[in-house]
Amino acid sequence: MYESETEVEMPWVYNDAGYRASGFRAKHGNNVVIALAIATGQDYRTVYEEIYRRQNDFVHKTRSKRIKKKGGAISEVGVWPEVSKQYLVDLGWTWTSVMGIGTGTTMHLTYEEVPDEPVVLCSISRSLVAVMHGVVQATSDPSRNGSRAIYGYWLPPMA
Repeated sequence: MYESETEVEMPWVYNDAGYRASGFRAKHGNNVVIALAIATGQDYRTVYEEIYRRQNDFVHKTRSKRIKKKGGAISEVGVWPEVSKQYLVDLGWTWTSVMGIGTGTTMHLTYEEVPDEPVVLCSISRSLVAVMHGVVQATSDPSRNGSRAIYGYWLPPMA
């Protein structure tokens, strides 16, 4: 990139996927659940209940002492990546990795770098973020002024 060129930051709008209306009492919802709900077109409570069920199954079936010790409470540990990945695979979503060990950052959360698709679910550090028609849908701006690295992204099944 030349000095005169600048990345175009992703616009974002506040969207909690119905978290406030769902009856939960915590100050804010889980960002992974929010992103999954937005991207799949479901409400927060529906996705939360499914992820909660899957997360508990995952924790009980794993042999990892680290995971068993931390547990499955979404409010405390978030959503284990293995759980959100399997959820999306089961829904028919397709994963594209854009970063590997030793490759460095190859894609950022910018308008120019995120795929031009109606729905993109971007994997960022410790979270997911939904991008709908080029606009980030989240409870806060996750872009870090265009420097936020994307590890990969999910695309929904073809209609």
